[in-house]
Amino acid sequence: MELTEKERELLKLYRVHKKNKRKKFLISSFLVLILSGSLYAGYKYIYEPSKKSVAKMEEQVEKVDRTAPLLILSKKSIEIKEGDTIDYLSYVRTAKDEKDGDLLDKVRYTTIDTTKSGDQTIIYQVTDKAGNTTIATLDVVIKKKEADKPKEEAEEKKETSIEEKQEEIAGTQQPPAEEPVYVEPQQPAPSVPSAPQPVVPSTPAPVAPQNPGNKQFLFSEGYNMENVSGACMAYITGYTGGCYPLQDANGIYYGMEARFE
Repeated sequence: MELTEKERELLKLYRVHKKNKRKKFLISSFLVLILSGSLYAGYKYIYEPSKKSVAKMEEQVEKVDRTAPLLILSKKSIEIKEGDTIDYLSYVRTAKDEKDGDLLDKVRYTTIDTTKSGDQTIIYQVTDKAGNTTIATLDVVIKKKEADKPKEEAEEKKETSIEEKQEEIAGTQQPPAEEPVYVEPQQPAPSVPSAPQPVVPSTPAPVAPQNPGNKQFLFSEGYNMENVSGACMAYITGYTGGCYPLQDANGIYYGMEARFE
């Protein structure tokens, strides 16, 4: 049975369509293989870096700045009087870093209350751009200030000196002594017993307030280099004591302690 002209055209179109469909399938499979190979190559690059990249990373690690800056004070301890002012930065002799250079403007320090006598400590700190930190301390001995003599006492002393001088002048001009005259002694008047004086009960001496006890102000509790000294001084106000910095076995400061005598 022969096919008609129309049936032959339909059969030709079917074969062309089937061939194109097979091409699309092959192209899709090829793309999947390419993508799979790229993913595998990326995985291999992440977990197996090349020797060149490892060397570059090691070079960058070696360039990291781990050297702390240099911080030197001109004195280890000083003595002042109550109420004196302190030029804190005047005691910083050297503050520099081998990479950042001069770091004098980066120096930070704790302040102290000079109105209270006793031993206190100023903590200096400087940090470079890499985060390396150096700390130094300056011990301060605050002595009590001698009170000025009252004006009245000075005037009284002046008047006394004038009277002594007048007596001295009068003694040099004193006339010769006369002969002593005998006077008959008189009978003493009978003594009258005096009225008994009331007994006043003694007032007990005031008891000195007890010290509240030593206390630590730790950086782990929220204190820092800026406020730890002020908090410690406020705690010992009214008592005899001082504030002392705390540091661990490695020399790193971690707070301040209030101690009473």
